[in-house]
Amino acid sequence: MNLVFRKIINNLNGNSPLIHNFSWAMLARVISLGGSLVTGVLIARFLGTESFGEYSFILSYVLVFITFSSFGLDNIELVEFSKKNYNDFEICSNSLFIRSIFVVISFVVLWISLCFYKLESNTFWYLILYSSSLLTTPFNVYKNYFIGNFNNKIVAKSEIIRTLIVSSCKISFVFFKLSFGFFIIASILDLLVLSLGYASMFYSTKRFLFSMSYLQYDIIVDIVKKAFPLFLSGSVLIIYQRIDNFIIFSNYPKSSVGIYSVAQRLVDISIFIPITYTQVIVPRLVSVRNISNSQYITTSIKYLRVLVWLSIVFIAFYVLLGKFAILLLFGDKYVESYRVLVFLSFNTFTMAMFYFSGQMMVIQGVHKYSVIRNIVGLIVFSLLSSFVIRFLNYEFIALVNVISFFISGFMFHYLLPQFRNIFYVQVKALQFYKLLN
Repeated sequence: MNLVFRKIINNLNGNSPLIHNFSWAMLARVISLGGSLVTGVLIARFLGTESFGEYSFILSYVLVFITFSSFGLDNIELVEFSKKNYNDFEICSNSLFIRSIFVVISFVVLWISLCFYKLESNTFWYLILYSSSLLTTPFNVYKNYFIGNFNNKIVAKSEIIRTLIVSSCKISFVFFKLSFGFFIIASILDLLVLSLGYASMFYSTKRFLFSMSYLQYDIIVDIVKKAFPLFLSGSVLIIYQRIDNFIIFSNYPKSSVGIYSVAQRLVDISIFIPITYTQVIVPRLVSVRNISNSQYITTSIKYLRVLVWLSIVFIAFYVLLGKFAILLLFGDKYVESYRVLVFLSFNTFTMAMFYFSGQMMVIQGVHKYSVIRNIVGLIVFSLLSSFVIRFLNYEFIALVNVISFFISGFMFHYLLPQFRNIFYVQVKALQFYKLLN
């Protein structure tokens, strides 16, 4: 364990702004995940496996459309704020305008989709209620401004405040034994408080939020062109990230979704780390690539090795201590989650590879091809899951999930010439004898 953390520190050494930002990002993430874990445990115990399964399904369903509404702009905004091709006000105003349009489109598509999905009346109306959280997504542009300008401290403050407020509400709802609908409202409040925090912090820094005067047709077209491939890729990605919940909800008892979701929530703790880490290092990788491509490759290998070490630690923890953690936190009725957890634990590694390679695609300007790998992953998942539904228990859906991400986020990169150097970085980062050096 000490070797792991020494390796992490050595790889970050000499980049004090990066260490500062990563420290703040991780502090906020630890507090956020801690609050989410505590409230998730309480809600799961309070609702029981069946109602918790319905609750998880509602959040997963709307999350698909939240991703649609972002139009793949998060990664583009991070890069644009780092490159400074446009001034900050132009990026914010034009991105906010684009995001708002796609929020409206996502609302319409979500409501239409519910007409074709056979749901119980309560589930239908809870989905309609939670869909209002789509209104919060445009404000992510302000978060990306701070991350793109090496100022994760401000983002962290917003996330910490959100965690304290929303966690207090959820704990109170459990204490007073309030009905199911209040937990949906709390989930809306979660996104609302966070978005308002980003906006208020940005306004206090810039005295600006949005202005029609900064809207320019050329900038909108440029951003949309850059974001569209990521929108396609992200749309396919979120479908096959969450399709496991939909498949289980449609083909197995509701309680199965609840049991599966407990394992998902535990693994999400470790998956958030590569997401946060990768977002933090994007400005650094962009600046290094502007200097030297060979230095960019070397730096990418070095940073990816950090994620490899972290994934090894988390996989070992989940496999060795996962059952004890589930019994301690969630109780006997969720003990079946351990089998799912063992499979999903390997997504700590596959998702690290997936997210890191995704950012490399954006930096290298080849992200328009990323939709191909996501379609491949979705096809693999669909074929394998159809076999599982017919012959195996629902926990094997987790294994299918891991296999599909391993193929799409790692193996497939060798087949496409545009991704060959990314595959090279991934293979080099996996060389075990170099991990020990």
